[in-house]
Amino acid sequence: MIGKTGWPGLAAWAAAIGGALVVGAAGHRDRLPLDPRANAQAPAAAASIWIEGEAAESTSFNGHPWYCCDGVRADLLSPGVPGTAAGAWLSHYVNDDDREVTATYRFEAAAGGRRVLWLRASVYQVRSWWRLDNGPALEVDLAAEARERLNLVAPAIDIRFLAWVRAGVVDMAAGEHRLTVGLAGHPARRGGREVHGGLDALVLVPEGEAWAPTGALRPPDPGRPEPVPAAGDWFPLVPIEDPFSAESETDLSSMLDRPAGAHGPVRAVGDDLVFADGTPVRFWGVNALPLATADKMARQARYYAKHGVNLVRIHPVESIIGVLRRAPDGRRFLDPAGLERLDRWFAALKDAGIYVSWSPFYPHVITSDDGYPAESYAELPDANAWNLPPGTSGKSSSGYVNYIPALQEAEWTWLASLLEHRNPYTGLRYVEDPALAIIEVHNEDSIFWHAPLNDLEAGRAGPRHTAELQRQWQSWVRTHYASDSALRAAWGPVGRGSRADDARDNPRLGIYGAWEMQANGPSRNSAESKRMGDFIRFLAETQRGYFERRRDALRAHGYEGLTISTAWQAGGPAAHLANLWTDDAMDVIDRHAYFGGGEGGHQVRTGDVNAASHLGTLDGGILARGYEQVEGKPFMLSEWTQSPPNEWKAEIAPLVAFYGFGLGGWDASTHFSAGRADLGGGWPDEDSYVTETPSYIGQFPALARAVHRGDFTKGPLIAARRVATDDAFLGLDALSQGAPSGGWGGGGGPLALPMGAQLMGRVTVKVGDGHAPSTLGDVTALVDPVREIVHSATGELAWHVADSVVVADSERTQAVIGFAANTAYTTGAFEVAIGETPFASLILTSLDDAPLAVSRRVLVTALARDRQTGARYSANRRFLEAVGGPPLLMEPVQARIRLRSGTIRSARALRPDGVPVGGQVDHDAQSVRIDGRSATYLYVLEIERDGVVAPSPTATARGEATSSATPSPAAPSPERTRGATAGVPGTPAAPTAAPPTAAARTRLWLPLCTAAWPMR
Repeated sequence: MIGKTGWPGLAAWAAAIGGALVVGAAGHRDRLPLDPRANAQAPAAAASIWIEGEAAESTSFNGHPWYCCDGVRADLLSPGVPGTAAGAWLSHYVNDDDREVTATYRFEAAAGGRRVLWLRASVYQVRSWWRLDNGPALEVDLAAEARERLNLVAPAIDIRFLAWVRAGVVDMAAGEHRLTVGLAGHPARRGGREVHGGLDALVLVPEGEAWAPTGALRPPDPGRPEPVPAAGDWFPLVPIEDPFSAESETDLSSMLDRPAGAHGPVRAVGDDLVFADGTPVRFWGVNALPLATADKMARQARYYAKHGVNLVRIHPVESIIGVLRRAPDGRRFLDPAGLERLDRWFAALKDAGIYVSWSPFYPHVITSDDGYPAESYAELPDANAWNLPPGTSGKSSSGYVNYIPALQEAEWTWLASLLEHRNPYTGLRYVEDPALAIIEVHNEDSIFWHAPLNDLEAGRAGPRHTAELQRQWQSWVRTHYASDSALRAAWGPVGRGSRADDARDNPRLGIYGAWEMQANGPSRNSAESKRMGDFIRFLAETQRGYFERRRDALRAHGYEGLTISTAWQAGGPAAHLANLWTDDAMDVIDRHAYFGGGEGGHQVRTGDVNAASHLGTLDGGILARGYEQVEGKPFMLSEWTQSPPNEWKAEIAPLVAFYGFGLGGWDASTHFSAGRADLGGGWPDEDSYVTETPSYIGQFPALARAVHRGDFTKGPLIAARRVATDDAFLGLDALSQGAPSGGWGGGGGPLALPMGAQLMGRVTVKVGDGHAPSTLGDVTALVDPVREIVHSATGELAWHVADSVVVADSERTQAVIGFAANTAYTTGAFEVAIGETPFASLILTSLDDAPLAVSRRVLVTALARDRQTGARYSANRRFLEAVGGPPLLMEPVQARIRLRSGTIRSARALRPDGVPVGGQVDHDAQSVRIDGRSATYLYVLEIERDGVVAPSPTATARGEATSSATPSPAAPSPERTRGATAGVPGTPAAPTAAPPTAAARTRLWLPLCTAAWPMR
């Protein structure tokens, strides 16, 4: 069986798990491992057929020793086991010969029928085809079909990438068959004279079986029963191709109104989002680019809708359709093939009830056709190839666009052209389509961003662009100061505020880099705070003017949806409020936030791990972006994730849903990043940013339901920080330094917040004039210094600081999240006792919209840690010693869930697609035990309510906004009992996994006074 810390040896793996029909290296049949029963369909009529790539009956592959073996992570190859045993593959490489090569396999099918052919093969710039018996040769688009893509020589990079590919469907009779796979030259490889590729495995699976490959796991064998994992054993996740069964308990697509746009354009009304017909909405979404074909796009949209996604951010749009091109007659146009792809993707999303957000540029790429002066054009850096379709190039406008009108005009020319385009699949121009809910000016760019501001200050940027910024800065100074004496009177004497060359007529007035904008003034000379404050104001007015012009242009063009400036909070603390003030020019405040990850950056690699948990701090991490909510404006998080190999990543999605959308009243989010139509295997593609994995999309059936229903109440205003416009430009951080308009109640002093204010209710900030004084509510009753608990003002959330646990207790969604091993908690409807599992996210959700106390159907989502097979952490969990490979191993949540009323009639495990599978999970009349034996993370409970009549389900508010009514004082914390886990599986303890920030955990629980508790 699978051990707690990973796979055992290959022999034990094979013996414990069983196997499907295999054609081995010598052509014989053998038994090799297959996936756990909870992820398999009912036995199929025909067995799957697995063929090792190296078991060809005949081949012209040359087995090139470099391609085959040099630096290759052989334990990722079948029949190897990551971290344990090496596998093998059939490989070929030449770089001066365009002749095709083939490999032929002979196998016998015991029964006829339609089967899906999967290949595990090289996929980077490889041309491949296959043929069954004497049938036609069918080419495979390896790049478009690739899933579970692995770099076989990581951390190095060359051409050896391995992935599973769905090659096609065959209808075969019983008996003997031949399968031939061929390789040909790819045009991108020396014009087709470089022929390369490798075959690791081939598998034929009965069509209709809800199975998809992962690593070297075999499909289920109808002739052999699946073994049952032991309680507490980690189990492999086997992703499936979702059949969209009507039996699924997790399909939320009915909550979305179709098509998107049926209620008219979405608008900002105060700090809420409301459609034109008055229907409120919250957007729970993802970033996603389209798959390769129209059919795949439709499936992708359906998959997202099933998981409650009602907004997709397309980022960046320019990567799909490229730059404006010029026809021989001088007319400029967008690439027709790119437009076709975008049009189909937009239409597929709209048909599924999913709205669209455009991130048009990252950054905008200009060409010589844009008319930018040749000398200045030459100074711009070349655009990154990854940001553009193949075959296009140009110059990056990043950073410079914020103050150069000609670059802003180039952006607008491109965007206006796209807005006027009529999508043939919707019949509407984009500018008039209400399904286009949001348009950003551009992604992650700000005049305060260090690139290029630091380079401009240091003289490392192009001289023409530096001179232009200084010219504009001089013009601003001349407008605001009538004489040099007035300038020095404001800034101070030379050396004590002014510089020797400061003068209205100096076109080379010194500027500041972003790194200098510190809370106490310029880092090189704090006496220059007023001078730097004016420079910050100049930058902010320049930036805001640009945003206002873009906003006005969109409205004049007829666009009625939401506008966003950019998500980039840039510059040092002294520029914080100035940056926020620029963003306030548009409809919605947007931010990005990332957490976790490790030394590999965008990829999961060996090295240091960010092992922190959000539960070890009161004010850090992704939730802290909420401190930038602007009073009276909707708030959005358009990019966020907690990346592997951080082990606690399952915590953040429920925290965003419960604290962000619920208590904080956030209005939209798009997780970063999606791009598949099914669950991914392993740490998918060993990428740091993936939505389609259990920690994220696996929790969406519970979380999206809670968000759309408004299960958690919008909290009252705990703190409103209001700063006069002039005070945002003092060259200091007005929130921490104090300002004439600062302080609570309008008095002097810093606008410091109680620690954990975001965990108690809403916190806002506003830069402007004519507002009421800043206010701070009395939070004394929300803090329990004895038990170290921060309560939400709604009484629905409790943050147990000492234990690093959050307990959520709304009427229709209840949860225990964090380091709750051997601890019991009581919520309104349940008693939840966590066993030996060190860390868990356990969510209980009403499926019939009734309160959980009377609900008859309850979804249980139970996630803990995960890791790839063979992944290995250091003893302190802060270093990843081995990455391993697919399949993904999941630690089961061991818990007993006890009803406080009612009788459990059924408790069943669910496949990843939400379809019940297997028999009953261990339960009695009042409680159910989950412990990993079902090898799943989803369960459904059917409950009899002993004569209690459940109310009719409330309208499942397609995006219903939560109430902002002031709640009653916080309820007492849900009861917690140490060691009260009788009946929870007493399996041997897992490797020690204490909360990762225990040594540095905030423990500032002082006697309460009029200030309530420590301030931040």
